[in-house]
Amino acid sequence: MIMSFKKIIALHLLLTLLSSTSLAQLKVVKVFYDEEEKQLKEAYEMDLGDNGWEKTGYYKSYFKSGRLALEGNFKQNKPNGWFKEYYDTTFSKKTPLKSQVFYENGLKNGKMWALNMQGDTIQKANFKDNQLEGDFLSYYPNGKIFRKSFFKDTNVEGLAEEFYESGKIAKKMYFKNGQIDSICAYYYESGNIKAKEFYKNGLLNGLQSTYYDANSSHIQSNYFMRNNVKIGKEEIFAENGNLVQVAFYENGLLEGDYKQWYADTKRLKYEANYQKGYKNGKEILYFNTEKPII
Repeated sequence: MIMSFKKIIALHLLLTLLSSTSLAQLKVVKVFYDEEEKQLKEAYEMDLGDNGWEKTGYYKSYFKSGRLALEGNFKQNKPNGWFKEYYDTTFSKKTPLKSQVFYENGLKNGKMWALNMQGDTIQKANFKDNQLEGDFLSYYPNGKIFRKSFFKDTNVEGLAEEFYESGKIAKKMYFKNGQIDSICAYYYESGNIKAKEFYKNGLLNGLQSTYYDANSSHIQSNYFMRNNVKIGKEEIFAENGNLVQVAFYENGLLEGDYKQWYADTKRLKYEANYQKGYKNGKEILYFNTEKPII
C-alpha cells in the first residue's frame, strides 16, 4: 500500500513533535565563577524525570585556572560509575589524575586509587556502601608498600604495618574498633627492635621500652604510662649497658629523687629532688672523681 502524501506529512510532523518534546526534556546547565560568565565552574545535563529536573549524564567541574577538576556520570541526581579527580597543575603537558573511585547508586562501591602528580599509585582502598572495607594500602613512589592496614565497618581492625622504602618492616600495630590496642612495635631498618609501646583503648598503658640498634636488643630506656600519662620509675641506659639516669614520675610530673651517672665509670654525675615537677632543695653536680659541685 502506497501511503498518501497527507499521511506522510502528518507522520513527519508527528516525528518532529516527538523529537522536539524529547529534546525539550534535556537541558545543559553551566555554572560560572564570575558574573560575566567567563570562568566555567561546572557543566552538566538535567533531565525531566518523574520527580522533576534531575542531574543526569556526564558531569564536569573546573578549577578557577580553567583546568578540569572532576569528571564522572550522574543518574537521577546520584553519582554513578567512575569519578576522576585531577590536580590543579600541568605535568608533562597533561593535567595529572589525582584519584578515581567507583560509585553505584550514589555510594562508593569497589576500588579507589590515589596517585601523585607523576602518576605513581600512592593509595589503594576498597569501599562498600560508602564505607572503607578491606585492605587499605599506601605506597612509596618506587612502588613499594609504605603502610598496610585492614578496615572493617569503616574502622581500622587487626594488624597494621609500616615499611621502610627498602621493603623492611618499620612498625607493627594492632587495632580494635578503630583504636590502637595491645602492643605497638618499632624496628630499625637492620631488623632489630627499636621500641615497644603498649596501648589500651587507644591510650598508652603499661611498660614502654626503647632499644639500641644491636642484635642483643639492648635496652635504652624503660618507663610506665597510665592513660597517656607517665608514672612511676624511669630508667635510661647507656649503649654500654650502664645505668645513666633514674627518675620518678607522678601524674606526668617529676616527683622525688632524680639521679644521673657517668656511663664509663658508673660514678654519680648529678642528683636533685623534685616535687610536682619543680626542683625541691639542693641539686648537686659531681666530677667524674666523685668530687661534688654544690
